Amino acid sequence: MARHRAKHAQSAPSRRPLPRWTWIALAGVVGVSLVIVALGRFVSSGAFDVQRGPAQSAVAQPAAAKLDTIAVDASSTPIEVPVLVGLKLDEAKLVLDAAGLVGVIRRDPAAHSSEPTVTSQDPAAGALARAGATVTIVLPSGSGDKDSGEASGVRRAKFVVCIDPGHQSHSDSKTEPIGPGSTVVKSRITGGTTGIVTGAPEYETVLQIATNLKGRLEASGITVVMTRSTNDENHSNAERAQMASAAKADLFVRLHADSNTDEKLCGVSAIYPANIPWTKNIAESSKKAAQIIESAVVKSTRAVDMGVAERGDLAGFNWSTVPSVSVSVGFPSNRVEDRLLVSPKYQDQIAEGLANGTLEYLDGQH
Repeated sequence: MARHRAKHAQSAPSRRPLPRWTWIALAGVVGVSLVIVALGRFVSSGAFDVQRGPAQSAVAQPAAAKLDTIAVDASSTPIEVPVLVGLKLDEAKLVLDAAGLVGVIRRDPAAHSSEPTVTSQDPAAGALARAGATVTIVLPSGSGDKDSGEASGVRRAKFVVCIDPGHQSHSDSKTEPIGPGSTVVKSRITGGTTGIVTGAPEYETVLQIATNLKGRLEASGITVVMTRSTNDENHSNAERAQMASAAKADLFVRLHADSNTDEKLCGVSAIYPANIPWTKNIAESSKKAAQIIESAVVKSTRAVDMGVAERGDLAGFNWSTVPSVSVSVGFPSNRVEDRLLVSPKYQDQIAEGLANGTLEYLDGQH
């Protein structure tokens, strides 16, 4: 047996160490493999495009873009304001709608043309804006007008509109008569309702919409008087109506929201003064304004049409000597509409309808 082991040991091949060049070659192969794997991961991550070189933004940002032109919502992708100058009004509206922006029309009394072609815009093309932001488009006077003669900006300059954002941050439970000399009294002012989901107070939402409406009307040449410009003010309903009367407003526009235990109720509605001794002189004109404006808001928002109705028990109407209308812009007690009412885009749509209806009513007054 010992001889067999010895013989086997002699016949077994000897193991010699690999040459140095072999180790160098193996190390090179391993290194190249690691580089290839790393490059593969880098390409798959999207940080590098094999066909185009370094990855580029899908939309190139122009050098002239101004981030401070319109407040950009950090939680959403900024929108580049499109080129509108040179487009016809209908074309500009389509472009803005496709971009998710809202157009505000302003007339230039120094320019006259029968063609509704945009002559300038603000902010300029290439600026960045949040979704639902407004873009002012300027048209020559007379373009798109149904009537000839006095330019709309000049014609509307004679009008005064008083806007009343309903309620306020602190209610006032003291009472006041519902009309001059009345023995029936109500609380001076309340805080209003709040959103069932968002918790947004009515007084804050309607002030935001009122401020939007103010800008639109002023851009059309209207003089605007606000019953309040902040939430922390104290003016009763009667006092607000008296402000509109003192301003000799051509229209008193009150903004509110509705609330109901039935969460399914939603939509836009309007009320106007009843034909009673206090308001008999403004009842018919107020009704006309309510019908026009409510219809315009329904059209701009596509909300449910809740119709119009008269009221004879409100100090905000009975103390007014000028045509008055109160528009309910929605139901914060409805879960869907509550979210819409705090949306900047939906607020723009409401303000657009309010402005269009107000201007239509005023243009019909001669």
